[in-house]
Amino acid sequence: MPTKYRLNEEDRARFGGPEWLTFDFAKFGKMQAAELEALEEDFGHPLARVLNAVNGDGSVLGFRALVWIAYQQAGLRISFREFNIQTLQVDVETVPAPQEAASVAPLDDSPAGSETSG
Repeated sequence: MPTKYRLNEEDRARFGGPEWLTFDFAKFGKMQAAELEALEEDFGHPLARVLNAVNGDGSVLGFRALVWIAYQQAGLRISFREFNIQTLQVDVETVPAPQEAASVAPLDDSPAGSETSG
């Protein structure tokens, strides 16, 4: 399930990019070994730290790495060392998978599935 991250205004001004960055675990999981090794080399730690952060281990380092990889997935390039963000100021939003979103979508054409009198 993709997760979206929004840097605070100061960090967005410093690093650029879209307002929301998406970490797509499915896309991450399909990366070739050489790509993962390059990320790990730039990260400076085993990618297990990132995977632990996906599972909510609470590591600031792992969380920062998730946001950094989302930054990379958006096509933006900066070294992990330079990506010194205000981690506790990052907004997080979980994006439901398409099949989950469909299960909560309204069944009729009314806004938000509200009932219409008639």
